[in-house]
Amino acid sequence: MKEEPLLQTMLQRTSSMRQRVCTNRKQHGLVARREGLSKTIVYGTDLFHTMLHIPKGRFCLVFFAIYLFQYAVFGLLYYLQAEHCIKGVKHYLHALWFSVQTAATIGYGGDLSPDPYCSATNALVTCQVIISLLTDYSMLGIVFTRFANPSSRTSTIRFSKQMAMTHQNGIWRLTFRVANIRKHQILRPEVRILLLRFNSKHPDADGAGYLHQELQTTSGGLTPSKIAWLGLPTSMSHIIDADSPLSGMMPADMEQEDMEILVLLDGIDATTSGVLQAR
Repeated sequence: MKEEPLLQTMLQRTSSMRQRVCTNRKQHGLVARREGLSKTIVYGTDLFHTMLHIPKGRFCLVFFAIYLFQYAVFGLLYYLQAEHCIKGVKHYLHALWFSVQTAATIGYGGDLSPDPYCSATNALVTCQVIISLLTDYSMLGIVFTRFANPSSRTSTIRFSKQMAMTHQNGIWRLTFRVANIRKHQILRPEVRILLLRFNSKHPDADGAGYLHQELQTTSGGLTPSKIAWLGLPTSMSHIIDADSPLSGMMPADMEQEDMEILVLLDGIDATTSGVLQAR
């Protein structure tokens, strides 16, 4: 049988590729380059998801920068008000502290209090309170969504480091194992195996591209099934028969097409009901 050495060659090629489609370092994302459109435009028009997916350190910087910018701008506006409108504001630091008190609704104390007869100052205070509320609610939603993101749950779903070739009852299988580290279950887990290959005749502008093809998946038997029970470590496999894309391929073909196997597990977290995908 030629399938065993050929498939081993493909798996070795997959593990030694210069840049794989999915890497352990980027567990929740795919390594792909987007061209033809500025990222600034795309990400700037979708600020919510941009804030959800930027790195934690950058998110913290943006989080504090938003509040500090608001305090600084309104502090400057308060500093430019007439002196009698906000008693106790002698220089900018007083106005900045007044801005923080207004935004956080701490409560005015001492000489830092607005004159009720200064309409412009009171309108400015009202405007800052409304903007502060909108900022607080928006940032609270973003922080909660990042904290409760089900993609973090995928780090407790582990795949075997290597795939194995097995030959049983005259059938060749490409087999791997998947396990759920946590005790609480994943509902409706479905496993998909994708075969990615390079196509030099792809109708793109550069004349080349990657194509993917889903391999038929079984959970140990002969009947195709994508469902995996994760109460225990489960073995999933692909039967290499005449209908398999891997059947009859030579090492040179696999090398030329730069093949890679990508395993996806889709399911629903039983605790949060969040949809997740592990790669």
